[in-house]
Amino acid sequence: ARVRSEAAQAVLRAQNRKAEAVVDRALAKLMKEGPGTEAKRSEGVEAGTVEGFPFLRNQKVVYLWSRPEKGGGLLRIRDLVSGHELLARKESKTIWWKVEAKGRQGQRSIHHNERAPCEVRFDAAGGEGRLSLRWQGKIEVRTETRLSADESLARSRIKVEVQEEGLGLKTVTFPLVEGILALSGGAENDQVLTTQRVGSLKASPLVSGETLGFMYPGGSMQFTALVGDGRGLYFAEEDGRANRKHFDWTPDAGRGTLTFSISHPVLNWGARELVREYESPGDVVTGPFQGDWFDAARIYRKWALTAPW
Repeated sequence: ARVRSEAAQAVLRAQNRKAEAVVDRALAKLMKEGPGTEAKRSEGVEAGTVEGFPFLRNQKVVYLWSRPEKGGGLLRIRDLVSGHELLARKESKTIWWKVEAKGRQGQRSIHHNERAPCEVRFDAAGGEGRLSLRWQGKIEVRTETRLSADESLARSRIKVEVQEEGLGLKTVTFPLVEGILALSGGAENDQVLTTQRVGSLKASPLVSGETLGFMYPGGSMQFTALVGDGRGLYFAEEDGRANRKHFDWTPDAGRGTLTFSISHPVLNWGARELVREYESPGDVVTGPFQGDWFDAARIYRKWALTAPW
């Protein structure tokens, strides 16, 4: 039995290496040769597919999603300014969104995009690339991500519609990004900016071993960032309606990576009448930047000055 187990693990490792090589080859082709005819371009930004992998890119950043038959999760973020890779995810396990639903009797069910086939559409116009993904089933989900030619930050929205009778929405988690790599060696210089009250910097969960999270509203702001060695990874939601949400950073000590998520309790989910639709109230902002916590705060400030409150 032990021999069979070791053999099975060896096969699995070989399969994982092969899968990673496919991703690396597609990214290398995109960087060296371009996507060929499988893309649309506008004023320095591209949207398309390369070797079947959907992508958005400009001169500052590349975002790569898993192939539609594998579920369409966010797979890689390459910061072209610093030359660093920010994510290390397995294509077969790239969750991009998660929906918690409930039945009329209160029964709970979880739905996500892992290994769920999706449709892909892309376009580029006016200096902006757009990538749209659609999953069908009991719950239909659509995401759209936009990237401007002059920005490293991607802007995404999600729309969820229940198709099955007797099913309603409770919580929508989006984005859900696993496999976030440390910015400094061993994450020793990495810190997470939490924005409760006046904000604070805390050791990376990879160092502390503890999950970091905070609720909005309630004396906090709608952004956070991982910072270290002069660069960072920014997450925010530009929600002018100030809807309730929870930001979480969770460590995976075994892989040496972090998971980040924003979970959204669906308005009126506890009512007798089931809620069958949810749509992002604003852009979910994701991406790399150069600098420290102050630069992250400046990114948020730029939007906050335009917010209706």
